[in-house]
Amino acid sequence: MNAVNNLGVLYWYRGRLDEAEQSFVRVLEYQRKREGEESVAAAEAAVNVAILQTQLRRLDDAEKLLDQSLAILTRARGPEHAMTLSALASRATVYFMRRDYGRAARDLEEVVAGRRKLFAPDDPFLLEAMYNLSQCYRKLARDADAEPILRETLERRRRAIGPQHPETLDSLSELADVVFRAGRADEARPLVVELLAGRLAVATGPNSTPSARSAYARALVLNPFEDLRDPEKALRFAKEASDAAGGTDALFLDALALAQAATGAMEDAAATQRKALEILPADSPDRAEFEERLAEYLDEPR
Repeated sequence: MNAVNNLGVLYWYRGRLDEAEQSFVRVLEYQRKREGEESVAAAEAAVNVAILQTQLRRLDDAEKLLDQSLAILTRARGPEHAMTLSALASRATVYFMRRDYGRAARDLEEVVAGRRKLFAPDDPFLLEAMYNLSQCYRKLARDADAEPILRETLERRRRAIGPQHPETLDSLSELADVVFRAGRADEARPLVVELLAGRLAVATGPNSTPSARSAYARALVLNPFEDLRDPEKALRFAKEASDAAGGTDALFLDALALAQAATGAMEDAAATQRKALEILPADSPDRAEFEERLAEYLDEPR
């Protein structure tokens, strides 16, 4: 079964999710027969299947498996075991994708508390859970709760993975937005300046990716300081990112539409946003925001 599991991992890394799921289901069935339906081995195998089902947006199936696995793992290994916390974090992802941010936050609060006890302060799994918790708080209009988590996550990521790592810059972007929305523009400005410099370095560096170029375009359009915005440059980077993906990535198209709108090309922005919505899964947490932007582009005078 190790070979089957390893094959599933290989398929997963290559983006062949359906085939990965088939391999992991075989492992799960084997463990259930060999060790029993309520065994830890079966529960751990079920978590892998559920993660794949989440990525395939089969959320009901994923939640059912995760609930079953959590019951077994909590009973057998305890609520603060690493595998139990991993399953809990996976269920939080299911809740978040359903826009059930309250339940996602409750699960992630347990994950963060548990991982603080198990891992070093700079552990990537802990920092990921903290960042995800901050996103839940923001969705729940709890920016005051999100801010200290974002500050801690940002400082720890700066030390652990560097100031220009994309995950560090994501934390910086969120913190700058929280601070600005709290009415502290003077404090937010240097954060935005740092963000733009970091996004530019990554977008133009030797290991630049379409995601990095799209993220830089967003920062150039969406940052709250008019003198720090550059719609024309944003349009160039957003187009490069979208073209590199063949115009098939909804998030890249959304960034391109933002840049087009910022340069006054509202008809182009609306057309691009429509295409983004066509690609975006119907249950995506981003759909409402995409639709709001399309309405804004259509309402603008031509």
